[in-house]
Amino acid sequence: MPARSVLMPARAVAVCLLAAALLPAQASSPDAWNAHDREVVERCLHESGLRQARALSAPAEFDDRVGYAALLIAGYLPQAHLKAQRVQMLCLFDKLSHEVYLSELLPQPNRRP
Repeated sequence: MPARSVLMPARAVAVCLLAAALLPAQASSPDAWNAHDREVVERCLHESGLRQARALSAPAEFDDRVGYAALLIAGYLPQAHLKAQRVQMLCLFDKLSHEVYLSELLPQPNRRP
């Protein structure tokens, strides 16, 4: 009898896990995606520190294995000595931690092919 009582709960757990694995995955709702996109844009623009910052693209969503969304933004550097130079930045938004990483995009020098 003791062996049977141990096997029954283990079997029940296995059946439950199998059933859960076979259920279809739930996709995020359009409202959830819109809220995510708003957060990406708002965080990137704020963290950039640029004056008159604006998004030049919609957030580019990478696969969940990568875990980032990217956004191209532009605005003016706030430092007076830089004479309000216009710059573009690439913003990476970590989907798990909600951290923002920014890098200025520098123009490529003219090169002859």
